Amino acid sequence: MKPTGHSSMTDVTCQQTIATFAERCESRASISILLLLLLLLLTLLLLLLMVVLLLLLLLVLLLLWLLWLLLSLLWLLLVVLLLLLLVLLFLCCVFVVVFSDVNLRKQ
Repeated sequence: MKPTGHSSMTDVTCQQTIATFAERCESRASISILLLLLLLLLTLLLLLLMVVLLLLLLLVLLLLWLLWLLLSLLWLLLVVLLLLLLVLLFLCCVFVVVFSDVNLRKQ
């Protein structure tokens, strides 16, 4: 036969143990939820960082393409100017030859 006082004390101790275990489980669960939320936040921040870096890469590629286009246009302009200079030089030579021929005929 069990003494009643001892049994009720054991019941109280068991209830306290169960309550303490439940509190620990709740605190661990809340910590786990907080850790999951923190992990989700870090994942979203990394995703945002990747998007920003991708946009910066696209911007750099666009700027490089524009620079290449500008250099191509400058090269084309240089070639056109050189051709114009050659044409001008040819016209000057023609003028000199014609003028000297006219002067020689006058003499």
